[in-house]
Amino acid sequence: MGCFSHPQHFLLAGRKRKRSKTSNYLVSLDPTDLSRDGENFVGKVRSNVLGTKFTIFDNGVNPERKNFVPETARIREELGAVCYESTPRTRESVSSHKMNRSRY
Repeated sequence: MGCFSHPQHFLLAGRKRKRSKTSNYLVSLDPTDLSRDGENFVGKVRSNVLGTKFTIFDNGVNPERKNFVPETARIREELGAVCYESTPRTRESVSSHKMNRSRY
């Protein structure tokens, strides 16, 4: 049985971040707490400008900000990506990185 055979079960919630140059979504385990600082924040999905590559990250700290966070903080890791090839009529999925096991 697939996960869609039980539509009453909540899986994940997401929201598009405002003021981002590219599409950027926060992902949470709680549909009422969609903040990056919330305890239910699990990661984010970011796209390139064309919307042809979506990168999936865990909830670690941005490596560019590592000098401003406690030493105990974990640096963000890329978990995977989904790439699309633009065609005149549609976008077709052409590849996907192998997903690394998460630490959750």
